[in-house]
Amino acid sequence: MLSSEASSRACHFPVHMKTKRIEVLRLIASPWPWRALFVLLIHLGISSGALAADWRINSGGPAAGAFAADGHVSGGMTIKTSAAIDVSRVHSPAPQEVYQSERRGDFTYTVQGLTPGAFYTVRMHFTEFLWKRAGARVLNVTINGTSALSNFDIFAVAGTNHVAIVEEFLTKPDTHGVLKIVYQSVVGAAKSSGLEILRSPAPPDTPVIRQLKETPAEWSPDGSRYLINNGKQDQNGIYQLYVGQRGDKAPICPTHLPMPGGPRPDRHKVMASWHPSGQWIVLGGERAEHDNMWIPAWLRKGWSQCGIWMDMYATTPGGSRWYKLAPTKGGFTGVAFTPDGKLGMWADFVDGNVLAYPAFGRWRLMLGEFVESNGVPSFQHLKDISPPGAIWLEPGNFSPDGQSLLITADIGIKDNQGMDQYILNIKTGQLTNLTKSPSIWDEHGVFSPDGRQVFFMSSYPYRNDPRAHQIFSLKTEFMLINVDGTGLRQLTHFGVSGYPESFPHGHAEIAAVGMWSPDGTSIFCNSIAFPDDTYWEITFPTNATGSLPATLASPLRR
Repeated sequence: MLSSEASSRACHFPVHMKTKRIEVLRLIASPWPWRALFVLLIHLGISSGALAADWRINSGGPAAGAFAADGHVSGGMTIKTSAAIDVSRVHSPAPQEVYQSERRGDFTYTVQGLTPGAFYTVRMHFTEFLWKRAGARVLNVTINGTSALSNFDIFAVAGTNHVAIVEEFLTKPDTHGVLKIVYQSVVGAAKSSGLEILRSPAPPDTPVIRQLKETPAEWSPDGSRYLINNGKQDQNGIYQLYVGQRGDKAPICPTHLPMPGGPRPDRHKVMASWHPSGQWIVLGGERAEHDNMWIPAWLRKGWSQCGIWMDMYATTPGGSRWYKLAPTKGGFTGVAFTPDGKLGMWADFVDGNVLAYPAFGRWRLMLGEFVESNGVPSFQHLKDISPPGAIWLEPGNFSPDGQSLLITADIGIKDNQGMDQYILNIKTGQLTNLTKSPSIWDEHGVFSPDGRQVFFMSSYPYRNDPRAHQIFSLKTEFMLINVDGTGLRQLTHFGVSGYPESFPHGHAEIAAVGMWSPDGTSIFCNSIAFPDDTYWEITFPTNATGSLPATLASPLRR
């Protein structure tokens, strides 16, 4: 009996291919010149490669045209109809016979022998010939663990029954050349009419992702200086601030010694960023009065990254002067400044009772005017502008218009682990929900430099996993979306084997936070295996202007 891999390959070799294999075996034992053997081997390899590149399977039925008989599948049952199917809406439809048979239930197609690292287009063929209403059949489909279709209703998409539709997805097999496509029932029984896996060229506008060896630097507005902070630790495992000038061989650390007015050397310094003037660095410093040294070091670091027990400071780039900018109760996240630096926004941690406010406590969104008086900076005229109904809040950054602020919020969501990304106009109070996904973790949104796109982390690619948005089993990737809510795209595949950024066995660190390069052509970001970081650069191809990210291929369905 053939192994599963051998049998899957064999079913795609017609008789003339099997004959060629027999001919080659005879050649090996014959006195023919080795040159003739070599030529035939090349011919055999080319032919078999072309055939192995594309797979077409008739779900639940026999071979039909280019579609092989149903196989490489486990689970489910088969059923057929003699009713005619309208294929006029499908580009490159399957033969009529493919839509007249189906596999239904919970089942998995496992296709082997694909080329690791290569792109494939997965075409899923469907028609509804049983039900005559929407909502009677709803299904999920995942491809190598990534959600492809979620709560998919064939009748609702087609508008009626006996009409063929096709859903297409661009993907890669895992490192062993395997694609595993799982159909799961949500309402009624999941089904498939046919399946195609077609070798495809790499999209010309695919972003390039590479791992960085060092913590990325954030440059000052004039490009003369830089800072390094989040994730960069000293020899004692404490997050410190490092500052350098262009051309320096190495940055200096102004926070490893006692600083008048500043946080203690043995306390974490996080969330550092430049004030738009370039004259100040704003950051969080772990409070000295909290005797939290009994907490395990890994948890203390993680809580610091979340803004807990942080005071808000401004310091000169050299670290010679330190000032507290505004009072915070239990800590804060931010600060996000308007482009002119006159206003700052942050989230203040006001109640850590996670029993009353699961899972992150209660926060409020604060607005303050950044003022310098006699060389001393501070926030004045503080104002709580938390949207009604929000318990968990976190600022991202401002759009170039200086009015639109990205925030993470849980407005109207019972489980705030299903947070959304919003755009808040701080002048009019208008609030726009970008992601509208109350059971998906969407966080850390940042506008692109031109304000047209938003980069954020999300559990959306794993939305068919009911635990993917929960804090202790969180799975996220980096995403891109237009500011009008269209064009959602997945940028990374940390949790999916087969991609350069994949973690071993698909057990990913979570995608966390990123910052755009000033020209908008790349993003520097980090993934976390709590509380430690791995750093990445995502580089976009550019359009004709050479300044804006090109439109990425294959938008995701929502």
